[in-house]
Amino acid sequence: MNEDLLMSLPVDCSTRDVAQVLGMAVRSVQLMVDRGELEAWKTPGGHRRIARASVERWLKQRNEPVAGAASAESAAAVPADRAAATKAGGVVRGHSRRPRVLLIEDSAHFQNLVRLLVAHGFPQADLHVAEDGIVGLAMAGELQPDVLI
Repeated sequence: MNEDLLMSLPVDCSTRDVAQVLGMAVRSVQLMVDRGELEAWKTPGGHRRIARASVERWLKQRNEPVAGAASAESAAAVPADRAAATKAGGVVRGHSRRPRVLLIEDSAHFQNLVRLLVAHGFPQADLHVAEDGIVGLAMAGELQPDVLI
């Protein structure tokens, strides 16, 4: 992890600052704040401010390097099966997070039905719901769900 890049962040960061350090879109960082993955608050003007310490914790939990900090050392740390799957175009899912399910559905009744079924059959799953196709496509890009309904 490039500590200099992370330490160059102010103590209270904007979503743009965090997005640049993590190599993500600003909207992705906003969603992370909304999901409670990053500790943040809003200014009187409605802008999010994120604690740098919370970004550090988020990176340590995932054991991920800062964007742009790739080196031979970090490349050597990638397990062989993950590297092979990446070269082959495959995806290797870590076991450290809950499976993500994204439901794109405009009917509130069907949303509730699927919520109940997922909660009962797959209590470990993290269900996200989009009420229309446009929002659903954006969420699919952001969340990278394991299951899309």
